[in-house]
Amino acid sequence: MKPLNRYRISRAGLALLPLVALAALAAACYNVGTENSWIRVQNMGSQAATVEVQYVNENGSVITSETSWPLAPGEGWTFSQAASPNVPKGFLGSAVLISDQPMAVLMAKDSDRGGGWYQAAGETIALNAGSGKLYLPLVTNRDGMLQDWNARFTVLNSGETTACATLIYTSNVTDSEVHWDPYRPSDSGAARLPGCPNGGMPIPPGGSIFRSWFTMGVGPGFTGSVRIELHKNDRGVAPARQLVAATADIWNTNTRHFASYRGLTFDEMGTDLVLPLLEREANGEWSTDFEIMNSDPSQPATITLDISGWDGSQNPPQFITKHSTFTVRASRMCFQNSDWFNCLMPGDTLPRNFYDGTGRIKSNKPIGVIISRSSNRSESYVNFRAIRTDQAVRKYYLPLVDKNALGVFNRTGWHSWVRIITADGGAANITVRYFGGGLPNGQTSYGLPMHRSATIIQPWDNALPASFIGSAVIESDRPIVVIVDVVAGSFPGDPDIMYNAVPAS
Repeated sequence: MKPLNRYRISRAGLALLPLVALAALAAACYNVGTENSWIRVQNMGSQAATVEVQYVNENGSVITSETSWPLAPGEGWTFSQAASPNVPKGFLGSAVLISDQPMAVLMAKDSDRGGGWYQAAGETIALNAGSGKLYLPLVTNRDGMLQDWNARFTVLNSGETTACATLIYTSNVTDSEVHWDPYRPSDSGAARLPGCPNGGMPIPPGGSIFRSWFTMGVGPGFTGSVRIELHKNDRGVAPARQLVAATADIWNTNTRHFASYRGLTFDEMGTDLVLPLLEREANGEWSTDFEIMNSDPSQPATITLDISGWDGSQNPPQFITKHSTFTVRASRMCFQNSDWFNCLMPGDTLPRNFYDGTGRIKSNKPIGVIISRSSNRSESYVNFRAIRTDQAVRKYYLPLVDKNALGVFNRTGWHSWVRIITADGGAANITVRYFGGGLPNGQTSYGLPMHRSATIIQPWDNALPASFIGSAVIESDRPIVVIVDVVAGSFPGDPDIMYNAVPAS
């Protein structure tokens, strides 16, 4: 019998991976909207696979399940909770995916804000092999001039023993730790909670803890990071053996901006990271910013930042590089469209219409980075992760790519584009392989050379039929990093989902 791969995703409609409609709960407490979720899976194995998804209620009972048809290697399948006749409306719960082949999983959510306004967010998930700490580099609470930028996050216990967690908030303003939930671990006078004699709050198996603006414990005007530290429980289970995962959403109360990313394990923090996309008013519209989180604020991190890309303000455009050094004790945000808070050397800036940019961050201490991308012409807003250079690989799985899917005219439906960069900035030979309906024998492929970066736009790709919904695999003869943007072209609001492609194991 083949071993089963089990992926636990979400619980209780909280921020980790909310399944199906949050309805009035979301509108009242989170001010996001009526939410639904969907799960996209892709077979990463070498044999056909059938995927089962089990839906679990708040009490831990399986209420129903659904099964895909047999998926060939590389093929994808979408489980839509809103369209499922088996999942009751208003369901709040978890899901477990079961397969006899390894799977790439994209967990996405969309929200109706009323008046025809739409917003979407999503991220690929990963099995957590155990990590004594988790990191959420970007968390905000009623920040900005209008106090309208917020975050919500969940820590989920996907293991079979109680997890004992402490949430530690670090501020960009003070560059230090500012709040401990439920108490500072070193405080010997604090009353220990049941099941956690060594500190932290107990999270039962399958349970989760949720924080948003009304439960964070940090007041308005906060932007920074959250570190989740685990402690040995009353059964003697060490932190590294407690299986937990975390996901954060960033959203705006006055607009439709909405994005998601998953928490980083300590293994994903690094001293040499690649940032696959940086921009400043690219095409007059797109800009990025990124949040740096130091894994241990007691030891300041010395940062070296190198940014390279094209200066589109010159005619013809010129390739430029920027270099800076600075120190981060806890957390710091770098705005590419700012002349003062860009983390470059004093007086240095990126030019307007800076495009096709990449970044490389080196540090003497492990750090993590979340990048945000937004438009100044619409409410599109996404998050994605920086990647350790030594974790860049030569093969990636892309669970979802589209070419005008469900649309009438080009770019009125769902469409996508794929950005590929070489980890070292050099040249590579790429093979693109698509899987899905309308392709000869269900798949097609082609090769292309690239230097430093390449962007493949599915609506312009003649290898794909119209209205294509499928998946892809990207292979290279050198280590690369891949991100994917999926856009619902005909929906007003924030229709963007950007996710990190899943590396082959």
